[in-house]
Order: sequence, then C-alpha cells, then structure tokens
Amino acid sequence: MQSGLLKNAAQKHVNRNFENFSGLRETEGGRRMHHSKADFEFSTEQGNTTIKAGGETLLIDSHKLCMQRFRGRRMKVSVLAVVLSLSLLTTIQALAGGINNALFVKIPHGTFQMGSPAGEDGHFENEGLHTVTISHDFEIGVYDVTQRQWFQVMGNNPSYFSSQRYCGSDFVSVNGIGLCPNNPVEQVSWNDAQSFIQKLNQAGDGYTYRLPTEAEWEYAARAGSQTAYYFGNDENLLDANAWYAENAGSQTHPVGLKTANAFGLYDLAGNVFQWVQDYYGGNYASASVTDPVGPSSGTIRVFRGGGWAYYPQFCRSAVRFGDTPETRTYDAGFRLVRTKSVDP
Repeated sequence: MQSGLLKNAAQKHVNRNFENFSGLRETEGGRRMHHSKADFEFSTEQGNTTIKAGGETLLIDSHKLCMQRFRGRRMKVSVLAVVLSLSLLTTIQALAGGINNALFVKIPHGTFQMGSPAGEDGHFENEGLHTVTISHDFEIGVYDVTQRQWFQVMGNNPSYFSSQRYCGSDFVSVNGIGLCPNNPVEQVSWNDAQSFIQKLNQAGDGYTYRLPTEAEWEYAARAGSQTAYYFGNDENLLDANAWYAENAGSQTHPVGLKTANAFGLYDLAGNVFQWVQDYYGGNYASASVTDPVGPSSGTIRVFRGGGWAYYPQFCRSAVRFGDTPETRTYDAGFRLVRTKSVDP
C-alpha cells in the first residue's frame, strides 16, 4: 500500500449530504495517523468537494454520490460506503464524540425518587417509589444508537424500518443493505446490543462502553423531574416530546426531532424502548439504595422508555418492561453509557 493513501474519511456531523468532512486517515507503514482539517486542502464547486493531501486527491461528487481516487486507479463506491468503511477506531470516534463531543452528555451524580407514586395516572405495581443515589458521574448518549452507527460497527442492519418508505430522501442502500441512517436501530436483542458494545470496547478509544443500569437510565431520563413525564404531568404535551402511538404513524423516526429533556437527551419517552443492563426482578425494594444494579441473575432483561406504538401511560419515566435477552422486536433499541478507561 503506497505511502499517503487516503484510506478513510470521517464525517464531522451526522448529516444528509455527506459533504462536510473534518477528519481523514492515512496509512503509512501500517501506522495509523490522525489529521485535522487544517492538514488538508478542501474546496467545493458546483456540488463537488475536492480533498487534497499527500499528493493524492479525492473528488466527492455530491450529486451522483460517487468517489474517485486519481492516481491511475478508480473506485466506484458511494460516499456513504466510504464513510461506512471506516476503520473501527474511526467509527468509535465518530460515534463516541471524537468528532462531535455533544453526542454524549455528562450526567452529574445525585439522589432521586425512582419509580412512581401509587396515585400517578398509569402507575403499575412494579414501579414502587424509593430513594436512589447515583454516586458517580457518567456519560450517556444524547441519542439512541442509529441504523447508521450499527451498520458502521456490525456491517448489517437488522432494523424493520429500513426501507425508503420509512425515511424518504434519507434512505441509502449500501451493498444491497437498506438504511434509514438516522432512525434508531431496532430488532436488536439485549444480546445483540452486547455484541455491538464488545466491538466498541475492542477498539480501545480511551472509553469503556456499556448499557446504562436501570437506575442510571431513569435518573438521566427524569433530569431532576418527579412528574409522570420529564416535561410534566400533562400527556397532551407528548406530541412535542415523543414519537408515540398518536403521532408516529406506526413507525420509527430520525432521532433528535422532538424536544430534549433538561439534560439534553432525546427520545426517552418514545420512538423505541431502550435495553438497559439489569435483570428484571419485579417490584423494587422500598429501602433506599446506592448505585443499584438489579438482581444478580434472572431470565428477563429490562428495557425502558416509550415506543412508537404505545399510548401515553406507557411512555412515562417510571414505566418498566422486560423480555428475554434473545428477543428482537421492532420497537426496541438501546443507547450507550461510557466511562473513561483507566490505564493499567
């Protein structure tokens, strides 16, 4: 492989036209090198973006969505295919905030009332109100993991809502695999989420990834609220805050289109349910607890949040559901928590 080969490109933001690149990767003697936008020459004319570095040129034709490398060799692949063929480390950086730190939010430690009072409209018996302390700060994904992100890491797309009818002009196809790239990935089991996380952690980007605990999820979702929803008790406000049965049109939607909670997190009351780490153990104990992680064993894993097919009482912050870790449904996905890795 020639020195200076422009092997991969990373997006500055998750966007629709793939025209704004902020990071490129060269390979030289097997050693990966990182570059900032300042290391490259960028120009755009009549919808085409040209990127020059190390004596090579990439021409991004944003109308035909094709890429050509000029030095006697031509590759006919879509811009999206280029973006999605990133090395795993570049993928982790794009997903985890190497390009956009806003993709994860730091949640401060604190104490809250987990569950719901018996008088709350829609209250279930497994939501017993009790005091929980989260003793540590943690970072949680602003959005659910998307179909694009899943494809970048796993090379497939299990999602039901992955054809053009569900995302219009956002739709792309890579090697025959359809993507609604900004919609949340779904039809992924708890076990599938663990496989995704394992690949992320193998990349060694300085962070360790996992699912949130059930307590972390609810603490982040409530963002200081003690009402039925993070925006209050009025279910009529759901339309502005969540994709649910009365406005979703029986499908998922791109993440981040509804109003965020006070921590800046999106889609916690609708779109897709989200797997968490815990086993399901029935109703909570009434005693105060610190950093609970659920039962030590079981057959059911918990998922939280609302979904596109569900009515308001099932989109409350306290609602708990569960299923076997092998179960895949088209209304369940996940979001990530990350912590800074400790050097050995």
